[in-house]
Amino acid sequence: MTEFFNYDELTWPETAVLPRTTPLIIPLGTGYDLARLADCLGQPERVGLLPALPFGWRGSGLAVDEGLLTAVLQNLLNSLREDGFSCVFALVSQDMNLGLHDQAIVLPHPSQITPALLLPAASDVGKVVIIPIGHTEQHGYHLPLSTDNLIIEAIGNGVSTAVPDLAVTLPTFPYGVSTHRQAFAGTLNVQGRAFEDFWLAVVDGLVGRGFDRFYLMSGHGGNCSFWSTW
Repeated sequence: MTEFFNYDELTWPETAVLPRTTPLIIPLGTGYDLARLADCLGQPERVGLLPALPFGWRGSGLAVDEGLLTAVLQNLLNSLREDGFSCVFALVSQDMNLGLHDQAIVLPHPSQITPALLLPAASDVGKVVIIPIGHTEQHGYHLPLSTDNLIIEAIGNGVSTAVPDLAVTLPTFPYGVSTHRQAFAGTLNVQGRAFEDFWLAVVDGLVGRGFDRFYLMSGHGGNCSFWSTW
């Protein structure tokens, strides 16, 4: 029976020694049938699940142009391949055409049955939209790859909990930019241009829905220079 493990709970040394034939999956959203996923992969001994993209895809409640989403996914998948992993895929729902071809596994997703609620809700118009963005990367010998995400998620949720009438927080986006990526196993990289284009599209979409105040919070230093021209 296939064992699924969370890739971002590994440390840098653990990622460095992970067998490069281990299948690694980047899901768009959660809730997929993992038994069917294991079947698609040929029932391997272990499969690593990377952090899911919480939005940006059709059915997530906050979508962007699929070409922009494809660029983000392609760069993330390439990061893993550059680290030597030979079996890496995006996991996408059946109603998406991202042009990833044999780089994608397509399975039904719950959003195809029950569409996700808007992110943020229409009733939140007028509030500041807190946008926490972390990253999945090495943090030395002892901290997990999820460190940036855990910290910025706690801060974002803390803000909206403290002032719920003033702010709403989006789910933490778990990928950013690491220009030093090749020096450390386990570190991913959206790449600067794709990162900028994706977030401009997210903000533009929210503006079109009536939101006009945003606070982008980065849990990872490499993200910040790509916002300097905004």
